[in-house]
Amino acid sequence: MIELITVAHVRLLADDRIGATESMNTAMTEAIVQRLPHQLQRIVRTAGDRLPDMRGQAVQALDRIRQEMPA
Repeated sequence: MIELITVAHVRLLADDRIGATESMNTAMTEAIVQRLPHQLQRIVRTAGDRLPDMRGQAVQALDRIRQEMPA
């Protein structure tokens, strides 16, 4: 996941939004399956304002994971 998010960041810097979205989608799926909120946070930061839909999806997934975690 770390590599996928890094690749997505590089693709965004190269203005390849489609490639960045693909990498982030794969990373987000794995982060959800493995229940890794810190990776979802990285996706939120990386997507930022350039990929608002991806950012929103990651925020929603992060909120769901946080709600499911014991207090």
